Amino acid sequence: MNGVLRARRRVAQPRIALMLVAGALIVFTIGTLGPRTAIAQRSLVGAAGDTRTPITTLPFRINKCGSYFLADCLHGRSGTGGITIAANNVTVDLNGFTVQGVSGSENGIEIRSGFHNVRVFNGNVLGWGEEGLLSEIGATGIQIDHVRFSNNGANGVNIQDIPPGPMGEPAAAIVTDCIAEENGKRGFAGRNGVEFVRCVAVRNNVGIGVTDGLVKDCLIEKNDDVGLDLGNHARATDNVIVLNNSAAVAMNNIPQVLITGNGCFLEDNDIGINQFGAGIRLDPSGAPGPASQAVIRGNSVFSCSGGIEVLTSRNVVVENILQQCGPVSIEVPVATGASMNVIARNVLNTGGAPGPTTGILVSGMSNTVTQNVVAQFNDNYNVAVPGNDFGTEGTAAALNDPWGNVSSSSLP
Repeated sequence: MNGVLRARRRVAQPRIALMLVAGALIVFTIGTLGPRTAIAQRSLVGAAGDTRTPITTLPFRINKCGSYFLADCLHGRSGTGGITIAANNVTVDLNGFTVQGVSGSENGIEIRSGFHNVRVFNGNVLGWGEEGLLSEIGATGIQIDHVRFSNNGANGVNIQDIPPGPMGEPAAAIVTDCIAEENGKRGFAGRNGVEFVRCVAVRNNVGIGVTDGLVKDCLIEKNDDVGLDLGNHARATDNVIVLNNSAAVAMNNIPQVLITGNGCFLEDNDIGINQFGAGIRLDPSGAPGPASQAVIRGNSVFSCSGGIEVLTSRNVVVENILQQCGPVSIEVPVATGASMNVIARNVLNTGGAPGPTTGILVSGMSNTVTQNVVAQFNDNYNVAVPGNDFGTEGTAAALNDPWGNVSSSSLP
């Protein structure tokens, strides 16, 4: 991905040839084999039959449809951007090379508003003063793949608002197999119809932030702040989200996943290792209002200071596995007005924190807590009754209520 080939140097060795002549084995030297040099994978400018247009200097503006490519690494200048795309039906092949900014430069690659069917792939975008790649409001049919975005002043990739299309319409922008690292804001940011698939976001301020879009099969780790930020109607599935909140400031209480919008789906993710914050938090101060109506299902949450914090209303938290998340693994507090949530069929094991630990703590009103399995906490369940629908609590052997909650091996 980083476009850098490191050839292993070898000590020159004599090449030995063997010949069998009249039954006698003859050994002789036919020369030496010195260090080998990799052949750079360059497109030949002006090669016969190549109808693509080379990009040979920056800034470069594309005003008509066609196929464009880099023939070498290029550097920008202060006060300007790199490549600007202001046409439909454009392909830009970075060809394994780098588009590099300097101090005071603008956006590395910019897709202007209203244009569609643009693909950028196969190279590096680094060191720009603002966005690594910016797709402006209204650009559609954007495809970005196999590009590394690093050390840019703002976001690595920023896909701005895309006009909504009919239900079932393909994604208006898709970013696949890309890496964003050490960018000043978010590694990847997108709104309205964007998909981030098989991407890596590492050591940015925030890993990935998306609204009305999809994050799937991504690795999100070691970002300074939140790993994954989900706005309205965002969906995240099959991701690994670990070791974020890497600034590791005691009591900063930053979660691995922050849900700030309504109607989000968070499913089948591995989320963990956060010494000073929860695994998942539904934010009561989200915009335009408290995050609600989320489905949090099938996630594995481990080794966090708090597991799932349900600080809002009308959410479903079901079939998650939480291990060593304490002092409280699932919390629905009255202080934030959390109500009408369903907490069901979750498995919780071991608080993993010094001092008293609680498996499920519900002090809000009108919540349903049923069919959970909780073990190895000082207090497996602490649910305000009356006020909540809480199934019978008991051991698996003694529990006769099909809607009951299993409590096993409480700690003293």
